[in-house]
Formats: sequence, structure tokens, C-alpha cells
Amino acid sequence: MDTIAILLTAYVIDIAGGDPPNRLHPVAWMGNWISLGRKLAPKNGNRKSFLFGCFWVVLSIILFGGLALARQTASTL
Repeated sequence: MDTIAILLTAYVIDIAGGDPPNRLHPVAWMGNWISLGRKLAPKNGNRKSFLFGCFWVVLSIILFGGLALARQTASTL
């Protein structure tokens, strides 16, 4: 019964508030980050592009994973 109440409450909150504006939405931040990576990526050479892509993926995981971990840790304090 608790699960149903939680789901209904979440649904009502979502309908009432909707998604936050893009400047506050983490998915929008990730999209902007990906766009930046595409702009900075080397345009010549498959090897350079591949290595830059690998670097950007690892950096993205560290950045967004670190932010998620920090938020989770802060919310448990």
C-alpha cells in the first residue's frame, strides 16, 4: 500500500510542477557538456578523434558521477 501512495504522490507532484527549467535540469547540463565536447573534438584524424572521445567519456563519468555522489552524500548528512 505504501508503494501505491508513493507513486500517486510522485505523480501528483510531477503533474503540478513538471520538469524544472533547462538551466536547472541535470540532463540539460549533460547535453550541453556533450555539445561542448563535439565543438572541441579534433576535426582531422580518426585516431585523434577516437582518443579525444575516450577522454571526454571518462571525464564525463568522473564529473557527473562525482556530482551525483556528492549530492547523495550531502543528502544523507
